[in-house]
Amino acid sequence: MIGKEENKTMNNYKTLGSEFELKYAEFVHQLGVERGETDTFPKPHTDQMSFVLLHMALGLVTEAAEVADLIKKHMAYDRPLDVEKLKDELGDVQFYLVGAIVELGSSLKEIMTMNKAKLEARYPDGYSHHNANNRDLGSEKVAIEKSLDKGKTDE
Repeated sequence: MIGKEENKTMNNYKTLGSEFELKYAEFVHQLGVERGETDTFPKPHTDQMSFVLLHMALGLVTEAAEVADLIKKHMAYDRPLDVEKLKDELGDVQFYLVGAIVELGSSLKEIMTMNKAKLEARYPDGYSHHNANNRDLGSEKVAIEKSLDKGKTDE
C-alpha cells in the first residue's frame, strides 16, 4: 500500500512521465519502496527516502558491475557476448534507476531532458576531448535550469 508521502511522489511522477513510464514506475515503487517500508530492512539513523535511495543506488551499482563484467569477459577473455544476459542485466539497471527517479519525484523524461541540456552545453559542436576535459560547470548548470523551466511551460 502506498503511503501518503509515497503517493505524493507517485503523483509528481504522473505529471512528468508517459503512461508506460508511469506503469513501470508504479511497479518499481511497489517492489522497492513498499518493501522498504516493512521491518525486513533495518533502517537505523535514516529516513525512509534516504533508505530507499541507498537501496536503489547500491542496486544500480551492483547491476552496472554485472553489465561491465559481461563486457569485460567478452573483451578480455574472448568469450562470446551473451546479448540476452546483457539485456537482462540492463533491465535490472533500469529497475534501480527508475526506483531512484521515482523516489525523487521525477521521471525519465525530466532526467533525460536535464542530461541532454547539460551535454549540449558541454559539446555545442559535437563531442571533443578538449570540451570533455575543460568543462564549464556554470554554463552546464544554467542549461539544466533552463531545460527545467522550459519543461514546466511545456506541460
